[in-house]
Amino acid sequence: MTAKTWTTLELLKTTTDFFEGKGLPSARLAAERLLAHAWDCRRVDLYLRTEQDVDEKVLEAYRGFARAYAAGHPMQYVVGETEFMGLPFAVDRRVLIPRPETELLVDAVVKRLRSAAETAPPAILELGTGSGAIAVALASQLRTAEIWTTEASSDAAQVASQNVRRNNVEDRVHVLVMDRFEALSPDLAGAMRCIVSNPPYVTTDEMTTLPPVVREHEPHRALHGGPEGLDFYRYLCSQGLQFLSPGGILALEIGAGQGDVVTALCRAAGLQDVSLTQDYAGLDRIVVASK
Repeated sequence: MTAKTWTTLELLKTTTDFFEGKGLPSARLAAERLLAHAWDCRRVDLYLRTEQDVDEKVLEAYRGFARAYAAGHPMQYVVGETEFMGLPFAVDRRVLIPRPETELLVDAVVKRLRSAAETAPPAILELGTGSGAIAVALASQLRTAEIWTTEASSDAAQVASQNVRRNNVEDRVHVLVMDRFEALSPDLAGAMRCIVSNPPYVTTDEMTTLPPVVREHEPHRALHGGPEGLDFYRYLCSQGLQFLSPGGILALEIGAGQGDVVTALCRAAGLQDVSLTQDYAGLDRIVVASK
């Protein structure tokens, strides 16, 4: 029996119907994104190929991507990349998928450091880089900044290093494999103009209630912040502050219900000018404080 020949338009319609039957959101967009990935082209290019037959190699790859997405795998992992602040990032199960809310953290740091960066290159230290999104975005926007970023997972650090190279900031972003800041050189004490982090902040109880697409696919180590979700904030507001220069800033992304407790930790550590910013949904999301 001769295998059915599919045109681009037929394949997209059939896949869209399949995704809609599964209750998946934005079914047509998902179908287009996956086919563009299989064909190694832009989504807009598909509309120049609507009546073109899809060759067997592309069709086979596309079916694999569609099955994975329909089974609940995040789109970003299926296609192997995402965008953060307009920059491309490779992502897979070794790292968390960067969220739009984290762009607010980058914006907060850039706003505080941009004027200072014009007179002296700022040194920035990040805890828990994951995909490298924050460090790369900061290096892209603060052209003189030098950034040291730590990652406990050597697998995640490999992804971050790949993204540093992909975005051409390897001369200013240094990915260090270590647990927190434990192996940093003592020479860096008091040298950082900014410490920034979007650390694991999900509580033990919350880990069991995360959406399946997160709980079953994204790395738990990058999500779980201890029984109260505060382990890394306590570390940063104690041992971590030794690396911050006088007048330097601590910038943190937090969980939606952690605003009061994290701002209290900052004040108890002697930090000044503690501010709390909400995200697009009006939830507490960013804490910035000065040493």
